[in-house]
Amino acid sequence: MSKTGGGSWVCLALLGLVACSSPAAPPAEGSAQVTWTNGCSLSPDSINGPGGIPSGMKVGANQTVLDGRDGYKVSCSVVQSGSKYSVSASIEKPDEMTLTLDSSSISATGGPASMSFFSPGSINTWTSAAGGCTVTTSSTTEGLTVKPGSIWATYICPQVSDVNNLGKTCQTSGFVVFTGCSH
Repeated sequence: MSKTGGGSWVCLALLGLVACSSPAAPPAEGSAQVTWTNGCSLSPDSINGPGGIPSGMKVGANQTVLDGRDGYKVSCSVVQSGSKYSVSASIEKPDEMTLTLDSSSISATGGPASMSFFSPGSINTWTSAAGGCTVTTSSTTEGLTVKPGSIWATYICPQVSDVNNLGKTCQTSGFVVFTGCSH
């Protein structure tokens, strides 16, 4: 009898562990906009949800896209180390627009980043020099912020180059929003 009773307790304990496990993390989500200037004739482009482009003091409902939904790919990591953040993020709508951002030194107000862009108006990828873009993560009107697992920032890249024609340069600016990132 004690043998059967002990077995029941083991099963109940195992069931308890399964019932107490953490749910899976939600998928990463994001939004981005690119504007091309200084001699570039590429059209502005954006990736955002049906709720429109984020603006004001917060990102509103349906203004981002989810990784894996409707062909979008979103991956991101925003990790705090002391007063700085390491950010690695990308957002893509296949055959349309891709944006990547990498930095190991974003502060509460911003910092340098490396970025790359693919736009449907160009058959090539455009890249900045290492740390050649400035990311701003602080604003009193737009709600810009950086925290573990999330970044909402504006950026400007004074010069990005066509990877297949390094003599061809443009300026880009816009915004990025990434949430649900690993941290």
